[in-house]
Amino acid sequence: MGKYPISVASSLTGVQEHKLRAFEVAELIGPSRTQGGTRLFSDEELELIRRIAGLVDKGINYAGIREILEMVAT
Repeated sequence: MGKYPISVASSLTGVQEHKLRAFEVAELIGPSRTQGGTRLFSDEELELIRRIAGLVDKGINYAGIREILEMVAT
């Protein structure tokens, strides 16, 4: 269960809020939501966001990142 709203997640990871939303649209992350629709990120998701941001910085596109994350998960 998430505990950090998007503004806090952005501050803790150094990833801008619009990029966090893009990661979600690309199905790289899936934060939980309150009944009102507020995104809440867990500590594990913050670590995943940092890993994703590192891969983006290396020039890997979202499809490639998705493949990498799937390979690591298996």
